[in-house]
Amino acid sequence: MGRTNTDKIDELSQLMVTITERLDTVRRDVDSINSKSSKADESLSDVKKQLAVIDERLTEMKKGLEVAKSR
Repeated sequence: MGRTNTDKIDELSQLMVTITERLDTVRRDVDSINSKSSKADESLSDVKKQLAVIDERLTEMKKGLEVAKSR
C-alpha cells in the first residue's frame, strides 16, 4: 500500500527542517566570511598607510643624499 498523506506531510516537514538547518549554516558561514573580509580590508588599508609613510621617508632620505653629494 502507498504512503498516506500524513506520511508525506511528515516527510516534507522533516525535509523543511533539514533545509532550514542547512540554510542557517550557510548564513553563518557567509556572515563569517564577510567579517573576515572586512578585517582583511582594514589590514590592507593599514599596510597601505604604512607603505606610504615608508615611501615618504625614503624620498626624504634620497633628497638628503642628493644634497650631501652636491656639497
